[in-house]
Amino acid sequence: MDLKAVGGFNNVPARADAGALKNKKAVEKTAEPNDKITISDESFLKKAFINTTKIVAGTALAVVFAPAKAIAEGAKAASASAVNALAMEAGSDDPNTISPRVRAMIQSSSVVGAAAGLALAGPVGMALGIVAAPGIAVGAEKAFIGGVRGAAKGWKAAMNTADSVSSYTEKIFGKTSAKIAHATTTVLLGATLPAVMAVGGAILNNSLFALRALGAKDYPTGIKEKLDNALAIGITFMSTAAGVVSGYGVGAAVMPGAVATSVKGGAAAAEGFADGIVRSFKAANAAVDHLIDGKKA
Repeated sequence: MDLKAVGGFNNVPARADAGALKNKKAVEKTAEPNDKITISDESFLKKAFINTTKIVAGTALAVVFAPAKAIAEGAKAASASAVNALAMEAGSDDPNTISPRVRAMIQSSSVVGAAAGLALAGPVGMALGIVAAPGIAVGAEKAFIGGVRGAAKGWKAAMNTADSVSSYTEKIFGKTSAKIAHATTTVLLGATLPAVMAVGGAILNNSLFALRALGAKDYPTGIKEKLDNALAIGITFMSTAAGVVSGYGVGAAVMPGAVATSVKGGAAAAEGFADGIVRSFKAANAAVDHLIDGKKA
């Protein structure tokens, strides 16, 4: 028997085992960087999960809190603009000069406006009703007062005109003709002039309220106040024109005040909405960080 041959045959498994061990070490050496990548991936995924949780939580809070903040700030600013306008009309810059009862009435009008707007036009109508209601409530009162005063002035003007026509006619045609002229003039002017001046008085009185609600000054000083006055006049004029187109005298008498408080309330609502979003995400970030720190502890 050839012992070398036998020895060579017996060495084959040994060489195979050595080769397998060498391959195993090579595989383990190659796997080391992969282990590091896996750890890095886990850290990245953890951060991504935390950030995603913050975004989702912040969005959930913002959906509820931001509109609520906008509504609260809008209603507050709209009511304040109406109260300030009344104070300015009374010759004061202090809204506390207006009685608490009147202030409460103006503030509560936003609730009525919200309910009416929701019933008529859904959520959008509710939002508009909240900021427009104070202007409608106070503006309607101002329009009514202006209308009554205008009608009274119109009737007085009609009577004065009739007397003048009668006096002039009597000198030329006699008393009988004068009486006929007086009656005719009274009927014609009495039927038209009070109504026309009532509408004019309502529009004028509500427009003055709208200008004050927008912050216009009676005697502006400085470029900023003059620019603010010009803007207020432009808004009031456009809203009055829109009221004439949409509702003739009634629309023109109510529209300026409603638009004025809507502008003030809408601006405050936009700021409140943005602030609500920022606060929501800050609160969500703080809450998630607090949970993570608590788990670490």
